[in-house]
Amino acid sequence: DVAFVDMRVAVSVSPTGSTRWSEITVPAGTSAMWLVPVRPGAAVDWAPARWLDALDDATAPRILPPAYVFPACAVRTGPETPQPWTTPRSKQPPSPVTIHSTADSARAYVTEHGYRLSADVASRISALYAGGWNLVAAEMTASSSAQTSTTLRVSDDGGAILPLALTG
Repeated sequence: DVAFVDMRVAVSVSPTGSTRWSEITVPAGTSAMWLVPVRPGAAVDWAPARWLDALDDATAPRILPPAYVFPACAVRTGPETPQPWTTPRSKQPPSPVTIHSTADSARAYVTEHGYRLSADVASRISALYAGGWNLVAAEMTASSSAQTSTTLRVSDDGGAILPLALTG
C-alpha cells in the first residue's frame, strides 16, 4: 500500500549557491519522513507561514482578456489565473529536524523510525553523501485529515536538488 505525498518546491540559484524552499502535504492517516539534501554549513530554517502560497500568487501566470471586445461575445473582462498544481491543506506546526552527516547515520535513522528504504532510495542516499551532501530528516503525521508541513528553507553552496519523501 503506497501513499502519495504532494510536494511543492521553489528554487533560487545564484553563482554562489542556492536557496530551496519545500513543503509536503501528507494524506489523512499517513506518516512521512522527509529527507532534504543540504551541503555542510547550510542554513536550515522554517520559512514564514504561507510563504510558498504568497510566492505562487505573486508569480502565477495571468491570462488577460483581449483588448477588444465584441458586444455579442461573452468574453471575460478580468484576468484569468490557472489552477495551481498542488492543494495545500491546514498547516502542521514545524517539526524537529535531525541532520545526518553520514549515509549510515541517515539509513539507520530511517529504519529506526519504521520506514523502509528501497534499493533505489538507498543508492540515492549513498550517491548524495558521495557528492558531499548531508541529509536533514523531518517527520510528519496526518491523522484524520491531510496536513501540509511548514515550508523548510535551505540556503547553501549547492545547486537545485529535490528532497526525498518516504511514507509509512
